[in-house]
Amino acid sequence: MASPVATNTTMPTPTTTRPFALVHTTSMPLRSLPGNTFFVHATNCLGEWGSGITAQLKAIFPAAFTNYHTYCDSLKQTSETRYATREDIVGRCLIIPPQESDVAAGAPRVHIVCLFTSYGYGRASAAQG
Repeated sequence: MASPVATNTTMPTPTTTRPFALVHTTSMPLRSLPGNTFFVHATNCLGEWGSGITAQLKAIFPAAFTNYHTYCDSLKQTSETRYATREDIVGRCLIIPPQESDVAAGAPRVHIVCLFTSYGYGRASAAQG
């Protein structure tokens, strides 16, 4: 089966334009991701990477986590507010470029794309809004 290729999509660079191709992989550890790729994941809007794939991301990419956490904090309406409001953050996308301190510690040089899709963790909770 041939790999699908997106049509009418290009990724411009300062000197060249290359077609964008979708590549299929079965499974690979996060530490084995090829350099200069984009790792896209859905994340909560609370500034916390504490379980599942995000716990692994936080362990491998601590500086990227700090970037994500700071971004979430920056959307709070006041410094006393625990979280940004749902309206201020759900539906946003944060692209974190490779962080040099993560790469120096052995993490692959990847961009982490955070899609803010859920306000809390899983089920609704009155305690978390």
